[in-house]
Amino acid sequence: MYEMNNIMDSAMKSFLLKLAIFLVGTALALAAPPSNAKTINIELWGTNTPGCGGNANPCGSFLAALFHAAPGDRIVVGPGRYQGSVIIGAPFSGLRVESRAGRFATIIESTGPGLEAVTIRASNVRFGRKGKGFTVTGASDGGIFGILLDEPSASGIRIEGNRITGNDRGLELSGNKLLVRHNLIDQNDVWGINCIGCINSRFEDNEIINNGDRGIRLIGGSENNIVRRNEIRNNQGMGIASTDSSTRLQVRDNAIVYNDGNGVQLQRGGGSLMQGNILLYNGGNDLDFDQDAESGPTTIQNNLSVKSRYAAFEFREIVNGSFRNNLAVATRDEMAIRLEVDATFANFSGNGSYGTHDGCGLENESGFPLTFSRHHFGPGGEPDDSPFDNDGLDGVCGTDTIDGTISQKPPAFRANVARRL
Repeated sequence: MYEMNNIMDSAMKSFLLKLAIFLVGTALALAAPPSNAKTINIELWGTNTPGCGGNANPCGSFLAALFHAAPGDRIVVGPGRYQGSVIIGAPFSGLRVESRAGRFATIIESTGPGLEAVTIRASNVRFGRKGKGFTVTGASDGGIFGILLDEPSASGIRIEGNRITGNDRGLELSGNKLLVRHNLIDQNDVWGINCIGCINSRFEDNEIINNGDRGIRLIGGSENNIVRRNEIRNNQGMGIASTDSSTRLQVRDNAIVYNDGNGVQLQRGGGSLMQGNILLYNGGNDLDFDQDAESGPTTIQNNLSVKSRYAAFEFREIVNGSFRNNLAVATRDEMAIRLEVDATFANFSGNGSYGTHDGCGLENESGFPLTFSRHHFGPGGEPDDSPFDNDGLDGVCGTDTIDGTISQKPPAFRANVARRL
């Protein structure tokens, strides 16, 4: 029996090994471009003749290159300014488009009224990559986008390594499993990125700066998205705004600084995670949040707020949330942490607040008692403010009950974003 068990164990291990090799091989095959994929070249000096696209006879326009392209092909674009609109339709699934000389040397400029610079409607398209992207500009005739992804059924599209600038709006996106990474999105008239119903998508390592409204806007039931390691700075609206029941959003390790509105606003954003962000000198609340209870509890942890215009952290309709190891420093006009109507927390621990404008580190107006643990309160920001109120707790205010234990040390802020500042 012992020998039989050994034989069966050996056979099972062999089977599992073969299965693993098969699955890995299948995944690599699916991820790789087709074996017959070809490279089509574009140069400003090229010609739009039949058979163009080779090294010796490059095409002279995107239109001609797309005429010769097939799903999975690669289009490589030489330096220069290419005027007109690029439309990658549904038949071109898996197409890869990249520049030879990078985004500052290779420009796509929309020149027609009411036309986006780049429109993508095919799945698994890769537009640009780090060091091989484009400048996308000129789409500025009223509500027009630099890059438009308007096919909700499309998935797996990647926008990487580009500069999107000088458009009415930077990017408007719909779809599943999108990746927007290593882009500079700046000086667009309205928002930088607008997501309508984006699902399971990632926005990583972008610079989203100096846009005329919000840096990133998620609406239309966007769900299960990740916004991380971005610099979101000097936008004339909010840094990040998630509204219209857009839920389960992860906001992690971002620098959200010097925006004119709230740093982050999550409305009906239940089931979300906000972790490891630095919020500095924003013109509203650094985090303004209310939650849809049906979408699950939200976690806010290891965030640093400095010099917010109003409250550093403001909450409404939070149900059994977790708020821990956050630090609010030197608010300019209001208290550090404010709980408004129906805000309750299952875990409210290890946070800190000091240097607040009105001497109030923690205000409870939720209608429910709050019990905290290990909270560090520093003195108020005004010279005559006392750090103590009538309850004997350091920096506490509001009409509802607050009680808990006090820490003599502020929380140890830990985040990966400090290197961006």
